[in-house]
Amino acid sequence: MFGYDSWNVWQFFWSSDEQDGRSEGFWAEIADQIVTITGDLLDLSDICVLAPVPMFQMEEAGDHGGMMGVLKAMCVSVSVCACVSHADVIQIGNIGLDGFQPVPPTGSLATGTAIMTIDTDTRDIHVEGSFEGLGSNVLFGHLHGPADIGQISPIIIFALVIESDTLRSGTFHADARVSQFQFNAIMDSRTYLNIHSTDFQSGEIRGQVIIPAPGALGMLAGAGVIGLRRRR
Repeated sequence: MFGYDSWNVWQFFWSSDEQDGRSEGFWAEIADQIVTITGDLLDLSDICVLAPVPMFQMEEAGDHGGMMGVLKAMCVSVSVCACVSHADVIQIGNIGLDGFQPVPPTGSLATGTAIMTIDTDTRDIHVEGSFEGLGSNVLFGHLHGPADIGQISPIIIFALVIESDTLRSGTFHADARVSQFQFNAIMDSRTYLNIHSTDFQSGEIRGQVIIPAPGALGMLAGAGVIGLRRRR
């Protein structure tokens, strides 16, 4: 699907907006600039919704500098949207765990952070993270769900492998292939990581796994908040 040249892009715009009255040369220049900026990331199926768009209401003559600025902005969006559309792997970073998220809150001053990598094709999930400052010895950790923020779920989707020398601070990781039901709960932001301890056996610290809505994934990827990549 990738690797359209300027003729493909021109043909798309010309056929989709031929009633707009603009010349073939105008659209040819637009197409050439889009391909120059986006390289081989462009997929026409990702930009159908962008044509025609208000940027093309500018006067045809003269303002090439302004047009290029808007084109670059648009092509960044196109590139990110293409990533999202074809991404097989989503990485969610900075999942925060604390004592305020358990239900009821534990008041623990312990904290944790985690990264979750989701393969949307195979439903393989990878989690890795760390915790510190537990008030009592760690027992185990899990991904629970389905449960929204402020709710609890006794259902364990998978267990975390915990490594700790002090039993109060340490690291954890997990790899699992989840069912379609479990995958849907994860993608609906209805799962949470839970670190259990001897004083809080239902969970001392918790972190809700928030998956951005599809429309926000591209913007967050562009800002470097989440990672998106396509399997090669």
